[in-house]
Formats: sequence, structure tokens, C-alpha cells
Amino acid sequence: MAGLCLSGTVFGQTILFSENFESQTPGDKPIGTAVRPNTNTPVVFTEVVTGVANGAGGGVGNGVQVFDDGLGSGEAFTFENNFVANTESQQSAVEITFDFAWEQDLAISGKYGRFGVGLYDASTAATLNTSGNIFLELRFGSDGVFRVVGSAGSSSESLTVGQAYALSLFVNDSDTLSIDYLAPGGGTVSLASNSFAVYLGNSLVRTDGLVNGALTGDSNLGRMGIDSFTTHDGIDYTFDNYVVSTIVPEPSTYAMIAGVMVLGLVTLIRRRK
Repeated sequence: MAGLCLSGTVFGQTILFSENFESQTPGDKPIGTAVRPNTNTPVVFTEVVTGVANGAGGGVGNGVQVFDDGLGSGEAFTFENNFVANTESQQSAVEITFDFAWEQDLAISGKYGRFGVGLYDASTAATLNTSGNIFLELRFGSDGVFRVVGSAGSSSESLTVGQAYALSLFVNDSDTLSIDYLAPGGGTVSLASNSFAVYLGNSLVRTDGLVNGALTGDSNLGRMGIDSFTTHDGIDYTFDNYVVSTIVPEPSTYAMIAGVMVLGLVTLIRRRK
């Protein structure tokens, strides 16, 4: 019966990771599990920015800017973070939210930085820059096209330069169970096993199945991040207000669970009599 308390998370969510960059120094590389390039240059960098340079924050406070206009220089940016402490604490269902902005159009089409979610990894090197290591793709295009890619296909939205967007990502890695989540704007939505849903503001962009290793076993979620590639240039985005939370059952679900447990306990007592 004590297990029903779920470590104090009843009727709410547990925050696993939170970062708004306010304690970090503008001009420095952000603190993260994997950050590159090792040395920022004018054409490729990952850097804490502030004020008007932080479009993701609406021009207020600190954020992080990822920039790649290296024109095939062999450099790329990486900003990845583990949101759990170790492999044993990986999750089966999480909500990831953050704000972002497309900072400028560098007149290059068809290139992108790719945000992915995958396994916890203690490595300080990029791990989500390989397709086999990620369970979904969010592509932040050089031409301002935001694309969501899953197992069945993709959906896209055109972005406006300088506009801040709020993104919500719900991921269910369970092989057998669906989950309910509270959608942006209200309403409870069911998310099938091995699937995810992405919203910009209150609008659903795409819900789809996960790919790669997420289809085998539960509790595979532990790391997130965005990477560019040595051949992908013209990318300029800012990010702010990262929050990763567990997804827990709604109060009605807990009531159902409690009712089943109580009924089972009553049945057991009667049998013992």
C-alpha cells in the first residue's frame, strides 16, 4: 500500500531537469553534458547570450545560442544534457518543454540542427548526432522550417525570424502501456506506447511512433540535445527555459488504482476469515 505514494509525486509531476541559464555567464559556453565546438569561433559556436540576443527568451534574460555557418569547415555545434543521474534512473515517460527562436536567415536551404532524445550516457562527447542513437527528431532548419520526424513520417511548420516559440514534447517509451498527459491549452490526451507528441504553443504539430532502440524495453529516456553536422550550415537558433518532468497518472487514474487496491485488500481479508 505504501507504494501508492510514488515518492511524493501523487497528483503532480517531478522535475528531473531545469535550466534557464540565468546563473551562467553571457559569452561563455553553456554548462552541459556535451558542448562543442571546444573553442568557439565566429562561424561555429555554442554560447550563452543575454538580452536582445536571446530571442527564445523574448529578448529578456539569458539563453543559449547555437550557430553554424562554417560552410563545410568540419566543425559543428553540440548541446546535450543528461536529465537523469545514471542508467538506473532512466524514465519511460517524460514531458520536455523549452522556448526557441530562429534568429536569422542565412540564405541556406535544406540544412538543420537536430534535437533528439535518447539513452543516458556519461560521455562528454556528442551521442545524439547519430540516427541510431535517437528515438525521435526535431529538425531546426536553416531556412526556418521546423520539422518533426517519427517512425511513420514527418510534419513541418514555417517559423518567423525573431519570434519566440514554446515547444512541448511528450514521450512514452513504454512497450505496453499508454499514458495520459495534460495537453497545452488544456484537455487530457492519451499517448500510445512507444510514441510521442509535439506541440508549438497550444497546437499539435505531430504525434508518431518512436524509432530505433526505444522500441525495445522500457525506461530508455535519459538524455536530450541538439547537434549540427559538418555539412549542415546556415543554422542560427536560441533556446531557453528547459524543463524535463516525469509524466504521472491523472488524479482519476490514482482513484482507480486505489479502488482496485482497496478491493483487493478487502477480498484478501475475507479469504483469511
